[in-house]
Amino acid sequence: SELDHDQQEVWAVFGLYPNFAWTPTSDALFFWAGGGIHRLDLATREVTEIPFQAEVDVQLAKAQKAKPQLSASEIDVKMMRDWSTVPDGSVVVFHALGQLYTARVDEPVPQRLTDFDGFEYSPSFSRNGRWLTYVQWSDAGYGHVMRARWKRSGVGLKIDRITSEPGHYQNPAISDNGDVVYEKLSGNGFRGYHHGLEPGLYLYSESEGSARRIVREARAPQFIESDSRIAYEYGGGDKRVLASVGRSGEEQRDHYQLGRVSEWAIEPNGHRIAYREDFKVYLSPMVTSAKTQPLSHGDTALPATQVSDHAGRYLHWSDVGLHWGLGSQYFSLALEGNDPEAVSLPISLTEERDYGAGLLAYENARIITMAGTPIERGTLLVQDNKILAVGPTETVVIPANARRFDLTDKTIVPGFIDTHAHHSGHFYSSPLPQTNASYLANLAFGVTTTHDPSSNTETVFSLSELQRTGRLVGPRILSTGAVLYGAKSNSFVDIQSLEDARLHLSRLQEQGAFSVKSYNQPRRDQRQYVMQAAAELGMSVYPEGGATFYNQLTHLIDGAAGLEHNLPIAPLYEDVLSLWAAAPEVGYTPTLVVNYAGLNSEFYWYQSSDVWNHELLGKYTPLAELTARSRRVEKAADDDFFFKTVAASAKDLQERGVLVTVGAHGQLQGLGYHWEMWSLALGGMSPEQVLQAATIDGARYLNIHDQVGSLEAGKLADFAVLGKNPLADIQHTDSVEQVSIDGVLYDSATMNAVAPVAQSRGLLWFEREGGNVLWDANNWGMTRPEDDFPMCPAHQERHY
Repeated sequence: SELDHDQQEVWAVFGLYPNFAWTPTSDALFFWAGGGIHRLDLATREVTEIPFQAEVDVQLAKAQKAKPQLSASEIDVKMMRDWSTVPDGSVVVFHALGQLYTARVDEPVPQRLTDFDGFEYSPSFSRNGRWLTYVQWSDAGYGHVMRARWKRSGVGLKIDRITSEPGHYQNPAISDNGDVVYEKLSGNGFRGYHHGLEPGLYLYSESEGSARRIVREARAPQFIESDSRIAYEYGGGDKRVLASVGRSGEEQRDHYQLGRVSEWAIEPNGHRIAYREDFKVYLSPMVTSAKTQPLSHGDTALPATQVSDHAGRYLHWSDVGLHWGLGSQYFSLALEGNDPEAVSLPISLTEERDYGAGLLAYENARIITMAGTPIERGTLLVQDNKILAVGPTETVVIPANARRFDLTDKTIVPGFIDTHAHHSGHFYSSPLPQTNASYLANLAFGVTTTHDPSSNTETVFSLSELQRTGRLVGPRILSTGAVLYGAKSNSFVDIQSLEDARLHLSRLQEQGAFSVKSYNQPRRDQRQYVMQAAAELGMSVYPEGGATFYNQLTHLIDGAAGLEHNLPIAPLYEDVLSLWAAAPEVGYTPTLVVNYAGLNSEFYWYQSSDVWNHELLGKYTPLAELTARSRRVEKAADDDFFFKTVAASAKDLQERGVLVTVGAHGQLQGLGYHWEMWSLALGGMSPEQVLQAATIDGARYLNIHDQVGSLEAGKLADFAVLGKNPLADIQHTDSVEQVSIDGVLYDSATMNAVAPVAQSRGLLWFEREGGNVLWDANNWGMTRPEDDFPMCPAHQERHY
């Protein structure tokens, strides 16, 4: 009898293989293999099977799934951020949809602060209320730090640029006399590398009219002690320190060890410090001494008062109290009386989306609708952003005013759905580029909808709203935001009760999430709290068990929407297959390009193809990044790739009705999604089965199958035009020539819009700078400490 693949290439916390057992006389050995129990006679070496069957009653919770709406003519903005309040408390300035807005607190009607075409971030007022500073970014001009004399109305400001050179700037603070301290960041593989030398903390002097670097490593600066010193933080993870220096960088003093404190703000008079820990807001006296002391409320000897449990972000002070924001809610806490209570002010900002008045007819194409038999010669009729009709060419009447596209010898398939998509830009913080290489690559390869189950909350929902409102070209962006991480770290999310779970799910929902990722919460009751809170709030839970088999099975039993990453044990046998078949709505995204427990398919495709020569991929990937991994590859024997066994079990599950989907994990933006499809085929799926996983079952997994996933009248006009037939060879899926999302047709070779209105896109950073710069993991541009994400092995460069 052959043994099954063991667990030596994954975790050993539950043992490397099911246990062996001796007979009392030591003449035989019992062991498990091939889904059964066997007896090995040590004298004869004869193996016999021991008949065994168990009947088990398992109560399965019904999977709860949210129902996100993908398209709307009016979009309510949720991701408001970078809040700053004028000292008298009358006006708040914040970032939304890439720009800065102002709103009066007594009449909160948002208005644009400027008419700048690029992106704006990080507004901050001087303590006397006379000055406002912020940063701006455009792909063509890079970044600058701006300064304005504040007017009470916030309208008609005279704005000056104080930086003499373009760069990557963030988090400015301004003194009462107009001096500005700000961060200069390194360049990176998201925005570009030009103008990224000599990062650090800089001080612009109004009297000198120039800036100088005062600290090499620093974040989140703030003027303190009547503007004579500058507070900031440095270090990483739980080793971060709150320090201060003089205006020339002299006399550095370390004040607090921040530990799990993720954000802080010192009161203008220096008496108190507000901080956020475990997504709750605390106040402590601001005490400086010769010895650095812990600030975390569980470790400090200082008195700490919790003033909010509502997950505040963007802590800042005014003369009237403490303020923060969460989604579209603006909070104020007047620190008077014995029991102060925060007041919430909802800010309403609605953006209209015009999908155009296009009537487009795509005729004479092979159409794989995923809602019936493929149409060998058909017509797809699109009105604005929806499919008006689809059918054989002779049955679809094309109106005279339609713009016609002859697609003879082409194949139309529904837009692909990536259910586990880590876009490369989603782990960065601002400033963000206006043209996103990761988005263009995925859309060019036919991926029209993505779900990212781990990201920077602030960044991903900012980008999602930019895409939804038509301000950024890319696939549709759905996400969980940051994960609910159960291991002690700087990303730890403590869930000890149902109330804790409600807090964390509601804070993510208020920022734009319809789903959450429960990730390695150690106890089953903790994971069940997340499930119950999600059911109450109308959210979906897409958990990851970190390749621990028994943990993952409890997610299936307890009603998760699906499992992210593969079960580490394969092949699967009747126990797991029958259990999962009883809960088929619990989907499975095996991410074969990074599968656990054995060699994954990413290595297979690098060794099996000349990746660096892929023409379409090369248009949206920097040359250095592409060639560094693809031209010199490690090679393994063909039968040593475990992903094929995992894929075969995925096929078994699909044939029992389970939703098996395609998730590319962001390993190689664009082409990696097709690798994942082809990997499923190497496990035995037919082209039809692979396309089912990539389209309609992906839509069912996310509960958006009434809107996308198949080509039917009334659904959104998301589809890809292929030059070759994927039913003849599944590896023809990457022959994408055109792609439509929400009815807008793009040319894959250029990613310029073709119809209803022709429009050229902006340049990518490596199209401006050149592509011979290698991405550096040390330059991810993270500027907020809570965004130091937990790194599971599947997120690392190599994963066996």
